[in-house]
Amino acid sequence: LGAVLHLLIQLPIVLKLGLKFKFSLKFKDAHFLKVIKLIGPRILGLASGQINFIVITVLASTITAGSLAIFNLANNLQSFPVGFFGVSFALAVFPTLSKKFASKDEKEFKKSFLSTFKQILFFIIPFTALFIILRIQIVRVILGAGKFSWEDTVLTADALGIFCLSLFAQALMPLLVRAFYARHNTVLPFVASFVSMVVNVFASWYLIQYFGVLGLAMGFSISSIVNIALLVVFMKFKIKNIWHNGLLMSAFKITFAALVMGFVTQFVKTWMGLIVDMNKFWGVFLQGLVAGIAGLAIFTLIAYLLRSEELLVFLGSLKRKFFKRFKAEKESIIEEDLS
Repeated sequence: LGAVLHLLIQLPIVLKLGLKFKFSLKFKDAHFLKVIKLIGPRILGLASGQINFIVITVLASTITAGSLAIFNLANNLQSFPVGFFGVSFALAVFPTLSKKFASKDEKEFKKSFLSTFKQILFFIIPFTALFIILRIQIVRVILGAGKFSWEDTVLTADALGIFCLSLFAQALMPLLVRAFYARHNTVLPFVASFVSMVVNVFASWYLIQYFGVLGLAMGFSISSIVNIALLVVFMKFKIKNIWHNGLLMSAFKITFAALVMGFVTQFVKTWMGLIVDMNKFWGVFLQGLVAGIAGLAIFTLIAYLLRSEELLVFLGSLKRKFFKRFKAEKESIIEEDLS
């Protein structure tokens, strides 16, 4: 049903843009043959993800009962920032990357790619710090009901913390993969996906013997970092001068601001724990909310003092949108007064 709705919601706009569908099978059509050539590695890459899930299920069945549920719950929680920042940014910039490659504008391709790369880092690094520091509060507020015990909360929170160590890799992966797709290269993303799948299988199998379900999360995080490392290396060899020192400086500013934010968040979290009832839902919720808001405020302040390019771009975007909306509302009021 979800897949059908995903299709139907796009049809009105597609039809409005002038699409006229006509059933036709031309197996020798150049465009059709190109799609078939590109889609093969993509299908294999998707298959790697399914194999990963099967292996994790099998390995989880060999350890403590409920391990797979804890793994999936923690994975679902950490998927939120990945989908919100990583996937959404990658989907938004994909048409631009495709257009720049098609027009052979390598300079603008690299500019759009790096700008999006840094924007993803700007959002995902502070959220990584928040998720690690507030992992107990997040799990307790969202899942801590019914038969979900304190032991379950701690185990899920620990798994979430381990997942968060690879959040940057998971968030950047959709962008790098689509950068290759925009350049009509589906082979290298598949190679990276396949290698990371092998790493995940063997790392998880080894680590669960010592860490149980946390070993599954460790294996997943290690494989995600391996995947992004391979994609970065492949990108370096495929596109000349794609990486530069400005990227390192941006990452340093964001990381420094996130570290300061982390200390502030931890301090406020501890202080709030002393003045609210931690045995109540609202107590835990307020503790996490206030600590998170304080941390984000400090992160924004530090990033602004460091003149973070990504923050200035983000604030500029908000200002333009707000000013445009304000201007439109003002013109509307003037027109109503005149009429």
